[in-house]
Amino acid sequence: KEPYAFDPMDKLIWVRIKGRDEGFMVHGSEVYYISGKKKLWTRYLPDTEASVNSYNSAGYLNEKAYYLTKQFKIKSVDRSGTIKEVSLKGIRPDLKVTGPYNYCFFQQAEALYLLIGKGIYKLRESGEQELTADLVLQTDVPGIFTYRNYPSLNLQVVGSITHGLFLYRKKQFKALRHTNGYGN
Repeated sequence: KEPYAFDPMDKLIWVRIKGRDEGFMVHGSEVYYISGKKKLWTRYLPDTEASVNSYNSAGYLNEKAYYLTKQFKIKSVDRSGTIKEVSLKGIRPDLKVTGPYNYCFFQQAEALYLLIGKGIYKLRESGEQELTADLVLQTDVPGIFTYRNYPSLNLQVVGSITHGLFLYRKKQFKALRHTNGYGN
């Protein structure tokens, strides 16, 4: 199956690697590595399944593509096509994944975020096959399908399939009290 046109369910992951136009494209259960207009290789991802949320099942960080398996694991694919399981740190072990809309990736430029449970975490590589997750937002919004973070605007945007769009800002002011417990 050749990728030939844009499909909104495809996840085009384009990375400029070492100054060249090279990158990954994940389509269903396959990942392609493309250089310019030439496909260099294709790998079948045996532990994935096409789903409604397949658009958010892949992302990239530092010259690797990452994808979510149907067993709720994270795996990576490097530029040579080698697939490896990745360990995840910074997430409480008691978090439960109940479906695709509380376990998915959100790509924003070079940043990769992971929704797991009610938390959205920014991911960073912390070892050869290890990602560390830093909590950026805790929310009760059901059916999250999109997330964007705009730190310079003090704004985080969460889109839900069933409940609309939510805008989050950190509080800019707080009440100061005198040491005696009263104002002034």
